[in-house]
Amino acid sequence: MFVACCLLILPKAFAQHGQVPQRVLFAPLDQIEEDPYFEWILQQERRGGPIEGAKIEYLIERIRKSDYRFIRNNVEYPSSEAANHLSWKYGLGRKSIRTAHDFIKHIASRSLNSGLRYLIKFPNGEKIPTEEILENELRILEASLEQNQPLK
Repeated sequence: MFVACCLLILPKAFAQHGQVPQRVLFAPLDQIEEDPYFEWILQQERRGGPIEGAKIEYLIERIRKSDYRFIRNNVEYPSSEAANHLSWKYGLGRKSIRTAHDFIKHIASRSLNSGLRYLIKFPNGEKIPTEEILENELRILEASLEQNQPLK
């Protein structure tokens, strides 16, 4: 409960300075080890296979599991619709996306039509750029992969 409260209060103070706390995530950190995409990425990595596409799918699934609202072109959407939109958009631009960081920067950060940033709306009404939470998620995923186990 305390962690959830912090996630709702902290964004305002940090967003004003252009920084989002590193622990602001789409879903609880302990869900990483339960996520089938995490295990899939580990298996791919152990086999020496490509993992950037798997990291992107993982990020999309983290969005899908989120309780936050997403704002695209000034319209709010539930997380499932945001994930579907990003999957569709990634499908269109897949050939030009080499890494999960490319995905965040070129696909998941703003509307190609309007140029407006995608935002996350917290239950308290605060809004922060989607890309900042995605970067947090990716940083934790990559650290977990380096250790070959979920972070606690």
